[in-house]
Amino acid sequence: MPPGGESLPKTEPGYTRLLDTMDLLVAKMVPGTRMRIKPGPPQRKFFGKTNKECGEIPAAKVVVVTQRSAVDKPGFSRFFRPADPYLNGECTDGDGYYIRQKFLVPVQ
Repeated sequence: MPPGGESLPKTEPGYTRLLDTMDLLVAKMVPGTRMRIKPGPPQRKFFGKTNKECGEIPAAKVVVVTQRSAVDKPGFSRFFRPADPYLNGECTDGDGYYIRQKFLVPVQ
């Protein structure tokens, strides 16, 4: 996201719809299963491969899970998108993002 881009959904009409459309496109391109972040606290923490906290993703957001049971992180699932807008600046896509399995539910 460009610098200052975090305000685009609030200032540009239709930007949120565009992001949702792009996420759906990527979800169809990336092999994986679409799952929803389980309702609960408004945010769920997600982590990098080295257990570094990467950010918090809103409850009810749909993500593409590439490994339901992450091989290298027991109890976690590896997911692909759309974590980027929620990064805290310390993680990158290269190592993937991980969230506790118990925070994911199937998309209905």
